[in-house]
Amino acid sequence: MKDVVEIASCRTILDDNRSYIYRYYMVKNCKKFNIRDNELEIKCYGIEVVREDYDKNKIVATERERIDIVSTDRTKVLKLLIDLQRNEVSPVHLFEVVGEYVDEWTSDFDNEISKLEAKLVFA
Repeated sequence: MKDVVEIASCRTILDDNRSYIYRYYMVKNCKKFNIRDNELEIKCYGIEVVREDYDKNKIVATERERIDIVSTDRTKVLKLLIDLQRNEVSPVHLFEVVGEYVDEWTSDFDNEISKLEAKLVFA
């Protein structure tokens, strides 16, 4: 299951005919884990950034990059998306900018797995 929702965008005008738009999307995913011989899914969120190049109001090129899994915490990912938009981060720089957060937020999955394990013990 992947749902993609546009969160923000920004337009840059280069001259009378040319411009580009960056679009920032939240990607909703599920990651499967095997916990105590049970296959369980954890909701997680990713980010997609798209650049659309326009010439005379027609799309002439599109560039996109996506990180499917950033965190299980929707609020963290949403705040990060807003920061990406505010700083006009391009698809080319997405991994460079977000990679550090992905590494840091792996503990979010550990926390979710711990919660699921606790539920299985008491079930």
